[in-house]
Amino acid sequence: MRTTMVVSDILRLLSEMPFLSRAELATFVSSSVSGVYKAVERLDLAGLVASLPHTTEGQRHTQRFYLTADGIRETARLQEVDVDELLRTRPVSSQWHRLLLGRLDALASIYGIAEVIHLASSAMRLRIYRAGALDAAVTLLDGRVMGIMRWGPMSDRTAFTKRIERLHDGPMPGSLMLLVPDEIRSRYAVRFLARQHIPAFVAIERTFMSEDADEPVWNMPGTDARFDVASAVRKTPKEGRVLTEPPLNRVTMPEELTLGGDKHNIPAHLLPVDLHPSDKSVLDMIADWPCISIENLRILLDLNPTWLSEILGRLGERGLVNRFYVNGIRLALTDRGLGLLSRRDRASVGTTKRRWSISETGEDLSHTWYRVPGRRIRQLLRHVGHTDAVHSYLASMAISAREQGWVIVQLDPPHRASRYFMYEGGQRSVHPDAFFMLRCHDETQAFFLEWERRAVRPSTMRERIAPYLRYYSTKRPLDDHGVTPKVLVVLEDEIAISRFARIAGQEMTRTGVSLPLVVRDGNPGPHPAIASPVRRNEPKDHRG
Repeated sequence: MRTTMVVSDILRLLSEMPFLSRAELATFVSSSVSGVYKAVERLDLAGLVASLPHTTEGQRHTQRFYLTADGIRETARLQEVDVDELLRTRPVSSQWHRLLLGRLDALASIYGIAEVIHLASSAMRLRIYRAGALDAAVTLLDGRVMGIMRWGPMSDRTAFTKRIERLHDGPMPGSLMLLVPDEIRSRYAVRFLARQHIPAFVAIERTFMSEDADEPVWNMPGTDARFDVASAVRKTPKEGRVLTEPPLNRVTMPEELTLGGDKHNIPAHLLPVDLHPSDKSVLDMIADWPCISIENLRILLDLNPTWLSEILGRLGERGLVNRFYVNGIRLALTDRGLGLLSRRDRASVGTTKRRWSISETGEDLSHTWYRVPGRRIRQLLRHVGHTDAVHSYLASMAISAREQGWVIVQLDPPHRASRYFMYEGGQRSVHPDAFFMLRCHDETQAFFLEWERRAVRPSTMRERIAPYLRYYSTKRPLDDHGVTPKVLVVLEDEIAISRFARIAGQEMTRTGVSLPLVVRDGNPGPHPAIASPVRRNEPKDHRG
């Protein structure tokens, strides 16, 4: 085919940034949108590029293009380099494809940042990393370097902190653009990055992907102002440098990427292009709340029962979700499902399996839960009555909140709801059973949930309330959440409720700490702990 400047630019871009969509290519190529679309069509017909379908939450269904073996040879000819050198120095080999496809949802967000940087700076080059602290680095026309990092939902705070610390082991970018999954981790990241010697900008991923490119959605440590990407580009100093990774030892030509008709045998790296956004949302919810019942899952996701059944059927066909019996049918991710989400978020697959693997499939685990290899899921099964009570209470809360006009903006399981803080020279913590945040218009309410069955003695009640008294004696509750969360303690009988409220009041008087405490029973129905955004004079629960 006739090689034009547009064709040459598209081939070069796909050798540096595989799996770009046509719309993204049109942004980066200096040509008309129609010219780029026609050039991509010609390349596809000539067999130099191929595509895969892809969609994720907040994004339209699109086709993502990559170089075929013939496309790699043509690109090497145009750039006058050896084919083997191109395979080793660009992310075009079969090994690179497997890695990037596993991260395809994250890659779409990274390309979204690169797009708006390009629009703000007119020209840039992107380098993608396999294993470095950064996910990618953008080099601007004047040589300045902007690092891009994504903190995925499956990656915990320790892993994120270690990635930031690894930045100091090599060349540092001039600034850092960081995507985070939610508001709480955004506040943590801003606070942590304030101690680092690098200009940093933090945005919530779903907010960034849903807003226009010029919207100020980026927070900068040390200031309450919000910035757009153009401001971040202007604030990037010239001291930054690009990290270079050693090339792969073994590279091969890319293979043809097809999904095929057998859903049971889809390769793991192709699952991100096979799954629907609703499938991915269900996977994320089960990952957060393993051992959840189908009904509680349906309520938390607010899905039609038939639609959820279809989704679970698709996920079961692909070997991603386990159904097992412990006091009823429950759900958890298989090792294949855990690996899928871990690779997407650059979390350790081995560590994730050691924590959450259930291994056995379709089993009655009522009497064999102790054989489950994942230590955290084993703990949930050991106390399955408590686990199910927490899930059911959250489901009833979700129904009540929606009826009152609230939107659930954050719902954190125990392993993410914990808060760590300094108190009297040492590190302390609170470990609630859940944390949730609700929003209606510009009003926000947040809650720590403590479901108590054993807190029947005064001494036990004092032990339960002591960590919160320490936490609320600091400024951290407001710093961590932007609002002061209530401590919602749920007990099973009215006598325990009155006793707990009385003892909590005594402890608050003794320590001089005011605790926003709500104590109530676990019956489903209208949720009086959640203040109505319209009617403010509703009856209150027992409060300390």
